[in-house]
Amino acid sequence: MTEGPYELPEGWRWVRLGEVVNHQRRSIDPRRFPDEIFLLYSISAYDRGKVPEKVHGNEIGSSKLLINGGQCLFSKLNPRIPRVWVVPKTGSYRQLASSEFMPLTPREDVLDLQYLGRVLLSGSFLGQVRRDVTGATGSRQRLKPNVVLDALIPLPPLPEQRRIVAYLDQVQARVTALKKAQESTEAELHRLEQAILDRAFRGEL
Repeated sequence: MTEGPYELPEGWRWVRLGEVVNHQRRSIDPRRFPDEIFLLYSISAYDRGKVPEKVHGNEIGSSKLLINGGQCLFSKLNPRIPRVWVVPKTGSYRQLASSEFMPLTPREDVLDLQYLGRVLLSGSFLGQVRRDVTGATGSRQRLKPNVVLDALIPLPPLPEQRRIVAYLDQVQARVTALKKAQESTEAELHRLEQAILDRAFRGEL
């Protein structure tokens, strides 16, 4: 059994990421299909809100990775900013990804896709891969694929993976609700402050 940084619960085990995912890169030049509409998963689209772009082949200026639904995209670029994109299955358009992403397909018999997406964002995983980067500047640093695939992840049984994902989804929903409530409260406080200031300047206090 692979030794990890801390002890895991019974039934869990440490594995190298490359043992439980398939990393396969298939390049395509979309300019050869000028009228076809593609779904493009780019770094810029991720940073704008994680919504892939619908673009014609003739609008894409370079070769991209041809990807499938049911994959997880892990960004090699600038690891200080973690970018992990779970790609759903869709039959509408062919899907492309920037070559800055590593397309990772989980072994479905041992690894849940959504769990993979969460574990790739964990501090323990990112701490491992960030130790070995290439590039002279922070904005152009890149991770080496072999370093990513050699990193350790905790692997619970599949039912436990799904339970963890469901729990994290609930937590995320609560966090989102709290943020919205806070924004609403801050807006109310700002309006109250402005009203008080207006009254003060009119001598109505």
